Amino acid sequence: MVRASTLRTTVGSSASSSWATTTPSHVGPSSIGSDLPSSPPDIADSTIVRKKGRGVTKNVKWFKKFKTGEKSAVTIDSDLRRAVAGDVVPFITEMGVVLRQYTVLSNKRWKEVPNHIKQKMFDDLLGKFDGIQGEKANVLDHLKKMYREWRHRLHRYYLRFNSDEERLTKVPENVTDNDWRYLVKYFGSEEFKYLSARNKNNRAKQGISTIKGRTSFVRIRYNMRDPVTQAEPKMTDYWKATHLRHNGDWMDGRSKDVMETLEDIEKEQLQSGGPLLTPEEQMSKACGTRSGYIRGLGCGPRPISRRGAEFREAYQREVEDLRGALERQQQEAENREQRLRLEAEEREHRLRLEAEERERRFRIEAEERECRLRLEAEERERRIRSEMRSEICAEFQAQLQMIMAHIPGLQNVHSASSTSDGYPIKGRGPQLAPRQPC
Repeated sequence: MVRASTLRTTVGSSASSSWATTTPSHVGPSSIGSDLPSSPPDIADSTIVRKKGRGVTKNVKWFKKFKTGEKSAVTIDSDLRRAVAGDVVPFITEMGVVLRQYTVLSNKRWKEVPNHIKQKMFDDLLGKFDGIQGEKANVLDHLKKMYREWRHRLHRYYLRFNSDEERLTKVPENVTDNDWRYLVKYFGSEEFKYLSARNKNNRAKQGISTIKGRTSFVRIRYNMRDPVTQAEPKMTDYWKATHLRHNGDWMDGRSKDVMETLEDIEKEQLQSGGPLLTPEEQMSKACGTRSGYIRGLGCGPRPISRRGAEFREAYQREVEDLRGALERQQQEAENREQRLRLEAEEREHRLRLEAEERERRFRIEAEERECRLRLEAEERERRIRSEMRSEICAEFQAQLQMIMAHIPGLQNVHSASSTSDGYPIKGRGPQLAPRQPC
């Protein structure tokens, strides 16, 4: 298998000679058909020698950087399905190198390319670039587009010659003899002539030019997103950025018509208040669609199929029904919440009144109980004091009698000199301590 380094270092001499081919000044109708040109418009005289071009891109500058061990990184947006940030240009160029390295041209369509070849191409890119993990489907879709463009360039090269014999002697660079023989036969078939004429007519109907040159629409749209929220730009702003010249003139009348349609779509959305259309839906309405492609958005974003559109309409109706049901439920919930709040306020007010009444009654009962207990305590204290006084008096009398019993003759004197209350008479007999009242 031819390695990428070989592709980058080998320059085919056959390609150099093929791009310097001269053609006759006048060429009659070819076998391709009246709908296709018999010769390129830039070849008008046999004396004119075609200048040698740049040849096939080999991405040499990036490859030198890669050989030093420095790995590049890209960002592939899952919605736009294309590389939009990082080393985009080297990545796309290397995709072309890998495509020419692994793919054979004897397949009519990309889907006929074996899956193991597609896997090899993706693995090759995966070993050279970070950021494409999990993006195999998007990378292969981009390779599919590049495969078709490669065959288209080979078909243009095919049209430069007048006979198959001449074409077979001028094999393009990086195309094997077997592949070129197959393509010469296929490009001359009625099947391909019909497809080519149909695609040419469809291409002529587009009539919209852009001001951005080689910069892809998906990269422009990605760079116009809000840096914080990543919200998509307004399609009117996007269309101005891609089709309005710096002097304020549109690229063509069709671009101006599309702008007016986009403005009407935005006004309609604001007035209706319904769900906003996606950028893909807006551009589909303004520019139309074709199989697998939305005009004005570039390769990557896919149009919604008819079945998908019907499903979306049914989904929107279901969303509207659910939104209406949700609003009714919210209104019922608000009413129920308000009713419950009023009931709770009434119950709280009633409970507060009952609590106040109960607290007042408890306070009165507590005051009455406190008063009753205080009276009972005073009465008990008075009774205890009276009992203690009686006991003290009785004990004093007993001690006094005991003392008097030990002193001879004192008892008679005391009886004579004391009064009936037990206190001694002044000036009579010995003076005793006064008796404490009981």
